[in-house]
Amino acid sequence: MLDVSLFAYNVEASFELTVLSEHMKDGARIQDISFKSPLSGKVSACLIVPSEPEVLAGLIFGHWGEGDRGEFVDEAVVLAHLGFVSLCLDASFRRPVSYEPEEELPQADLQWIVDVRRAVDILQDRFTLSSEHIGYIGHSFGASFGGVLAGIEDRIKAYVLMAGVARATEIMRTSNHPLIVQARANTPPEAWESMLATEAPFDACHYIGQAAPASLFFQFARHDDFVPVQEAENYFDLASEPKWIAWYENCNHELSAQARIDRAIFLCEQLGLMMPSHPLVDLLEQIPPPLPIGA
Repeated sequence: MLDVSLFAYNVEASFELTVLSEHMKDGARIQDISFKSPLSGKVSACLIVPSEPEVLAGLIFGHWGEGDRGEFVDEAVVLAHLGFVSLCLDASFRRPVSYEPEEELPQADLQWIVDVRRAVDILQDRFTLSSEHIGYIGHSFGASFGGVLAGIEDRIKAYVLMAGVARATEIMRTSNHPLIVQARANTPPEAWESMLATEAPFDACHYIGQAAPASLFFQFARHDDFVPVQEAENYFDLASEPKWIAWYENCNHELSAQARIDRAIFLCEQLGLMMPSHPLVDLLEQIPPPLPIGA
């Protein structure tokens, strides 16, 4: 586990939050925003705010590596009916080029952790939310580094970790998934191993055991091309209590509609909100699964 001071930043700095555009959708206000990253450049994000009821809890969403901040917007719109305000962030590799400084960028994983911590600041500042009412949902990239976040950030009460892994660098070294095989083939072996050595301290296995007292809900597909069952079970086994795990059939890395419903129920239970009604469950079920950018 790295020294947690590595993830420190100036909490007194201005957010420099800018609303670039906004529109209403199904009773929720969707704002396209940017805010200053504590490390470098600006963070592109979507802020989804309920019009009714009042804001009762806050969520931060982390997309998969093949997606961007748009992955969870439809889900956040439905959850707004329960009183959730949501921030859907772009990882540094999905931000507009103009948002990044000219100097060398920090590692994407370190940047992600610090930017999510800054998002917690924003939720607490703008909506007066306590740590008892903040949750995090991460998918794949967002779930693997969500495990790091869980070990160093004590202001988030509940985590949903979807199709993540405890040792991302080992997956990158050994996986037979075509995308990873291609990435290995396109990178000189010495450069590949150097990259993995740099990334290894950010593997979730070093942090997820320190997440208590936060609640952890792991979601996995039984037949996931990216995450073998053994890797999924290992991630869960390494995690601190309290924790739960759910397996989903007839889906792949994108998971299923039932997973979407289950995590809504989990978040309501953990953050003290009313359970979703049958009409809201139906809306959650109708949201299409995420697609890779460009698909």
